[in-house]
Amino acid sequence: MDDAPEHIQFPFAANVSRPRTRRATAFEAGHEVPDKQSDATDKQRAPNTTFFRFLDLPAELQNRIYEIAAGDAARTWPLRLEPTLPLKPTRRTRGSAKTSTRRPPLTYPYLGLTQTCAKIRSDFRGWWMEGHRIRLGEIERYMSVFWRHPPRKDRHRFEAYFNRAGNLRIQVLEADLAKANLLSLVKLKIKLPNYNITFEPSPLTPAEQIEGLNQFINNKHPQWRKWIRANAITSVRPVTGGNTPRIYLVFSLKYAQDWMRPTLYHRVPEGFLESAGLDTMTYWSFGFGVKYD
Repeated sequence: MDDAPEHIQFPFAANVSRPRTRRATAFEAGHEVPDKQSDATDKQRAPNTTFFRFLDLPAELQNRIYEIAAGDAARTWPLRLEPTLPLKPTRRTRGSAKTSTRRPPLTYPYLGLTQTCAKIRSDFRGWWMEGHRIRLGEIERYMSVFWRHPPRKDRHRFEAYFNRAGNLRIQVLEADLAKANLLSLVKLKIKLPNYNITFEPSPLTPAEQIEGLNQFINNKHPQWRKWIRANAITSVRPVTGGNTPRIYLVFSLKYAQDWMRPTLYHRVPEGFLESAGLDTMTYWSFGFGVKYD
């Protein structure tokens, strides 16, 4: 070791500078140094100041935001017009499709705003529903979600979530008419007479057909309203096949008349359509049936 050259410098020489750690700096300054676990605990305990306190805004500004959001929802509301596709098989078998036919779910604009709290829901949901435009083939599923019957104790609260004079647009495709049941829409119109339900045509739907449906949904005859409120009619199904487009009204056995039962010579008695306000409808004729169970 005595023969080692004097000019050799070892890498751990004292004059080599090293980066100073936060703990070392704090120690020299005489401060207490928290460990990493303490830092994480303090962050968890610290109040969250990153969210926006929407309800602290003035009411006028809140309403303006609701108005803009509702208008944007109406313009961008998704509508699926292609035929319904089969779902992907749950278990792949030999010869089954290799690619999924399941459609991606639709994203409904501003739906999350209706799920925040009761205050925002009651203020915004009525405006938001003004922009709904639903395909006829999906109307029963839509009604079961947005117009479900609440328990009696919650009825008053639920009524604050919609506008009793609102609007609902129904897009009519010919493929949907064959399996459509209009009863839920008829009941909604009878329950809320000032609620505007409007059928709209698709490119291949005759305008006269849509006009007749709009006349039908707006029937306000007292006898018609009495039937619907008493649940005398169990289904309302339009049928376009054949020479004469018809709307078939199926009555429960309790309210059905004898001539409504299936016979060889099925004829509607004179004056019956007039007694329920159905005689003035254009394009559509009416058929009748009985539900026995």
